[in-house]
Amino acid sequence: MNWNDIFAILTTGWAGGVIIFILWLFLAFFLKRKTLKRLQVYTQKTKMKIDDIILDVLNLPLNLLIVFIGLSFMQKIMPLEGEFNAYLNYTTKIVLIMAVMFLLDQIIKVLLIEFSQKSAFRHLSQSAIQGVVRGIIFMLGLLIVMDSFGVNITPLVTSLGIGSLAIALALQPTLSNLFSGLSVSLDRSVEVGDLIQLENGEKGYVMDIGWRASRVRLRSDNVIVIPNTKLVDSIVTNYETPEASMKIYIRCGVHYESDLDQVEKTVMEEVRKAEQELDTVDKTFNSWFRYEQFADSSINFCIIMRSRNFQGHFTLTHEMIKRIHSRFKTEGIVIPYPLTTLDIQPKHEELLREIAGKVAS
Repeated sequence: MNWNDIFAILTTGWAGGVIIFILWLFLAFFLKRKTLKRLQVYTQKTKMKIDDIILDVLNLPLNLLIVFIGLSFMQKIMPLEGEFNAYLNYTTKIVLIMAVMFLLDQIIKVLLIEFSQKSAFRHLSQSAIQGVVRGIIFMLGLLIVMDSFGVNITPLVTSLGIGSLAIALALQPTLSNLFSGLSVSLDRSVEVGDLIQLENGEKGYVMDIGWRASRVRLRSDNVIVIPNTKLVDSIVTNYETPEASMKIYIRCGVHYESDLDQVEKTVMEEVRKAEQELDTVDKTFNSWFRYEQFADSSINFCIIMRSRNFQGHFTLTHEMIKRIHSRFKTEGIVIPYPLTTLDIQPKHEELLREIAGKVAS
């Protein structure tokens, strides 16, 4: 037996199919490893995220694809007939379908995780949507496999369509909350950590935007659960947008006999001191003073300042009231009590004196 005969034995028949399959696996896995390493070095230099995502999920689908190609080589080399050839053909098709399914599943999974890191809608993106998409992918894969085996899938597809419609009608409230939460997340009108005021006047911090409902922690530390549809349909004030800082209005009044120029100068001196000393003041804003009206007992004015956040406006208002009150006492500026003047006609004066005299006696 010469080398030609040995080579013919090793490259044909059962032995040839197995040897070619093993050699192919060894060579393909070696090349895959080297190629992925080179591609990883290249993708790390780019600014795009999509190439890193695709590269991270290629490992398992490529392994299945390599096995599929190896089985195809075996099928052509090995002397299979009848049922064995059909079984191997079915096996290669199943492996190819699984490779495509896993590739799609992994890409969508990584994209959803990437999306959830930038979104408040974490639980939905990582669980509900991922589960639904994964179910659809594997259901389509199963239908393709059944069709490959010659199974008539038309009645099954029809049944699935009718069943899906029935399920959608039954889960209409849940689906409404699901898509409402998704719209809030994509719109970014409300995000986790934002301080919001609900339509009923309650204020609180958004703790979580889930697939069915959102949770808001009130300032009393109680947590309320709001269905996402209610959150979408309500008028919500978000104190974090477009920025966290907010204007505050501090109103007061002084006596009509006051020197208004002195009042303004005194108040603005306290405002400038507060801007330098208090951390809650937004120092980029130019605070100002304005007289507003001639009231019944006083001339009213307003100070407009800006705090760095919603919580800071309580401290800032508190401090400014104390400072202005103390400074007015020092400067002799009067904050008058409400006064009511009675205009009594002369013909009634005598009657009132008689009544007063009787009461005194």
